[in-house]
Amino acid sequence: MQSIFSNLTISRNIISTIGGTSYGIYIDGGLTDAVYSYNTITVSGIGSKTISISGSVICSINIIHNSLTSTNSNNGGGIYAISAFSNSQIYDNNITSSSTSITLGGGTLEVSNNTFEQVNITNKAVTNIGATTTSINNTFLNCSLNQSQISVTGTSNLTVKWYSRINVTDNSAQSINATILVNDTQNNIDFSGNANLTNWFIVSDNFYASSGVTSLNNHTVTVSLSGYATNSSLFNLSTQDITVNITMYLSSYSFTISYPVQTSECDFNPTSKTQTCVMCDNETSLIPMYVYTNTGSGNNNWNMSLDSNPPTCMSYSVKTGSDSCSTATNLTTTEIQLYSNILPSETKNVWAYMNFTACTPQTGTRINNNIGIG
Repeated sequence: MQSIFSNLTISRNIISTIGGTSYGIYIDGGLTDAVYSYNTITVSGIGSKTISISGSVICSINIIHNSLTSTNSNNGGGIYAISAFSNSQIYDNNITSSSTSITLGGGTLEVSNNTFEQVNITNKAVTNIGATTTSINNTFLNCSLNQSQISVTGTSNLTVKWYSRINVTDNSAQSINATILVNDTQNNIDFSGNANLTNWFIVSDNFYASSGVTSLNNHTVTVSLSGYATNSSLFNLSTQDITVNITMYLSSYSFTISYPVQTSECDFNPTSKTQTCVMCDNETSLIPMYVYTNTGSGNNNWNMSLDSNPPTCMSYSVKTGSDSCSTATNLTTTEIQLYSNILPSETKNVWAYMNFTACTPQTGTRINNNIGIG
């Protein structure tokens, strides 16, 4: 049975090797919670590797702040992790290699759930990251690398991610606290919360598998705040430490009312003293009495009332959305809301009807509307 070693620290060493199949540091299973830090490792020779990881049960180790250089190697000269390497942090390492800078997988046990963060990769060969079979769910976060040189085969996958943050100001450059939502192309939420300047958060860029690359850019950044026009914009978050600046503008409220049936007054002409659902001249099931358009930058409510009530033998009713006199609402001098939260540039329709009950023929009766936003 293989022994398990833990809490091992190898730090501040200068290691240099020459010759084929040589290793700066060789980790061969049975190791947890170890730290490899501030080492300068240089290897040279065919098959040489700065750090080689294989065996079984290698997890929760930290490889941080190292300088790793490999020359003349033709088989993964940088970090070479082929088996049983998981849940570890590889942070702030500089890797220069004449071969593959980072090789993940290829052994019998999974290389999985490792995070490579702030790793600077300088590579002279064709491929700087190779992920072969049994390498899954590994992340490259805020790393300096050439994504065109990533190679993934078999059932392996990896994801490239970055740090980003959102800065919200008004048009006077004053910070304002707003609600912020950030989504990728798959509608995954990268950030949701209230802030003027968010903390750094992680956004996904590309997901790599043997079947191809799935781009998770562009990201949709939506910022909202009561009294301001909602800002929803697309951003390509695909480099290190991006600050997205969002400017919010106070909502403006304005609208227009058009009358497709008439240019001025509208006549309701019943054919008898008692008649319901009389439409205005030229009003039809397809042509409404009123068309409301939100011309501002904020969401509007549409309210309506009459200046004065019609004669007692008459009533005036309105219907939103479609022509249906039987479900219309009676309109009086008391204001009612027809629509709420009408979006900027959105239009809404209303149909109107006069109802007559034993009315004496007369002329000169005029009904005026009060129309406004709530």
